[in-house]
Amino acid sequence: FEIESICEATVIPHDPLRLKVVIPEHLVVYKLIANRLKDVLDAQEIVDACKKSGREFNWQIVERWCMEWQIEDRLVSLKKDRR
Repeated sequence: FEIESICEATVIPHDPLRLKVVIPEHLVVYKLIANRLKDVLDAQEIVDACKKSGREFNWQIVERWCMEWQIEDRLVSLKKDRR
C-alpha cells in the first residue's frame, strides 16, 4: 500500500522543495486505518472536497485497500452518503 501511495503521489513544487502528496483515495485509506473520530471526519471532508472540485473519487482504490487491510466495515458509513 505504501509503495503504491508513494508511486502515485503528486509532486507539488513548494520553493525550495518539491513535495510528494498522496492522492485523495490513498489518504482516505490512511484515515480509515487510523480510525479516530478526527480521521473519520477528515475522510468525509476529503471525499466531499473531491466532489465539490469536480474530481471523480475512485472508490475502487479505497475498496481494494480496505479489503486488503480488512477494514471494509469502516468504509460502509463513509460511502453511504457520498456516492
